[in-house]
Amino acid sequence: MAEYSDWEIHTDTKAQMDAGARALGFTQGDGFLNGVRYTIYIYGTKYVWDGTYVPAPIGGTMRNMVAQPGSYAILRWFSPTPFPPVGMNVPNYVTIVPLPADSPHVFS
Repeated sequence: MAEYSDWEIHTDTKAQMDAGARALGFTQGDGFLNGVRYTIYIYGTKYVWDGTYVPAPIGGTMRNMVAQPGSYAILRWFSPTPFPPVGMNVPNYVTIVPLPADSPHVFS
């Protein structure tokens, strides 16, 4: 079993993402929360492929990427215990979902 898990955090607005990160006790980058190391990257706009192609600036084609609504962050939780931990009060405007192992959104 991995000693960490990856999570996607979503809110409707950037202001909600900033407020949610503060409410959860996170700061951008690396940190510790209740003795557990974490890394969070608040990247804002998330783009996904819409299944079509558009002309590429250097010739040929490229995938057409479309902005998704809201503000996004990726979190790596360095603990074998589940996230969010017991007692963490997640604001109702924050959605947290686990990233599947095959997700293209990963930490490098």
